Amino acid sequence: MRLALLVALAGCTADPPRPPAPAPAPPEPRNTDLDRWEWEHTSPKLDRAAQRAEIDRQQADDAREAKRRAQPTPYGDGPTHLQVMVLDDYVWTECHPGDHHALEVLLDGASRGSVDVPCTTTMQSPPRAYQLPVFEVAHGIHRIRVREAATGVTAVRDFVFPDGDGDTLRVWASERALRIDDLSSHGELML
Repeated sequence: MRLALLVALAGCTADPPRPPAPAPAPPEPRNTDLDRWEWEHTSPKLDRAAQRAEIDRQQADDAREAKRRAQPTPYGDGPTHLQVMVLDDYVWTECHPGDHHALEVLLDGASRGSVDVPCTTTMQSPPRAYQLPVFEVAHGIHRIRVREAATGVTAVRDFVFPDGDGDTLRVWASERALRIDDLSSHGELML
């Protein structure tokens, strides 16, 4: 009897059984549509064939608009001397020798110049600005396209020249997008 009592007491003082540990959380899904979009639009390792196809598509798009761009406008005639300024809005997390972003500016599908934005991990405020050489834009509707060579990121916008409001164009450049601002007067240009 003592033995039975001892066994019963020993069973009462033991720790109760613990519940099983929760299952580990499933890993985050990889290669989602967002991951693929980010790689395709921000990776400097974009496949050259895909990059060439995108450039061809952009040039065909510009050519389709040529007829509309050639129509006269009510703003008079005479060329505009356009100044394009590229503003560095990139987030440089690390730099390696030779790292840069190469941006090309096109007018109606024809290159008007390019800018190399060198890497820096120092925050700049206001952002670094790079000016392309001034070029003439004839009277009429014209398409300005800015393209980043390594990633294929592009921005496009149509303008009526002469605009009457300005002769300077700001382009904000970042990893995710290029943004072309409205035309502004050279004296009123603010960052």
